[in-house]
Amino acid sequence: AASERRAFRAEPVDAVIDRFGGRQVALGSFAPSERALLVARRDPHPGMAARLLARELVIEVLSAVPGALPQGVVLSDVEIVADPDGRPVLGVTAGVTEALARSVHLSITHDAAMAAAWVVMD
Repeated sequence: AASERRAFRAEPVDAVIDRFGGRQVALGSFAPSERALLVARRDPHPGMAARLLARELVIEVLSAVPGALPQGVVLSDVEIVADPDGRPVLGVTAGVTEALARSVHLSITHDAAMAAAWVVMD
């Protein structure tokens, strides 16, 4: 669609984690529901990196739309949750309304070395 906004990024897991202050600092930036999902994994760091990339891209995409985000929204205001089928979706938070969350579509993936995220806004 002509009004659709999208962004994609893939980076090494360690580079993403380092950019966010290291493993402990990065883990602390997640909401409790996200943290519980991540720490249940044998190695939570690739999933952390993919979610951090998705958060960055959500802000990048929404920032390109005048009035889409309230002023002062930061990465910790963006929460990636799972829908009933387990797919990643944008959570409703103080900075993200339900209508806005429904207009954003996410895809995240990772392996031990690389993380990637794709964000599309209708």
